[in-house]
Amino acid sequence: MKIKKIILSALVILGFTSFSGIANAGCGKLVIAEQNWASAELMANVDKIILEKGYGCEVELIPGATMPTFTSMDEKGSQT
Repeated sequence: MKIKKIILSALVILGFTSFSGIANAGCGKLVIAEQNWASAELMANVDKIILEKGYGCEVELIPGATMPTFTSMDEKGSQT
């Protein structure tokens, strides 16, 4: 039973890692709104590091507040 779990886990990990090239292929330039509250600012910077170092994306952080950013996303589909 334990060996089956190990094999299944290995197959799941292999499946997830095989799609990383597909995700990386269409990265390009991204813009992330850096909200005006501490936890959102932290998460925007963590996302930036992951996207730049892990996927080779070009990431720009722009300042933003919650309501104007969400309104812009609804109306224009972009944070800017």
